Amino acid sequence: MLAVAGETISNVVRHSKATVAVVAIGSTAGSGPGWELRIEDNGVGFDPDRAVRLGHQGLANTRDRVAQIGGTVTIDSRAGAGTLVVVRVPAAGAARRSGED
Repeated sequence: MLAVAGETISNVVRHSKATVAVVAIGSTAGSGPGWELRIEDNGVGFDPDRAVRLGHQGLANTRDRVAQIGGTVTIDSRAGAGTLVVVRVPAAGAARRSGED
């Protein structure tokens, strides 16, 4: 999850032209034991589907990395409206991944 946070924050810095970014991590107690990472910015936004079609591998790599530990990635972004990335990982997946590092 730390690698995903780092990659996402790097993308905010490199591409978003944001003036504000908020990073939060917390428990998913309401939907089962696990962790939720939220990264939101007020940048230019983008079309996630278009980025994948154009061959940008960052989003695909992030989704693959999170899926390997049983998690999900949701990206809500529109041109001119900023971006919200939400990563949810079950507690077992988070523990399994941290044991590999």
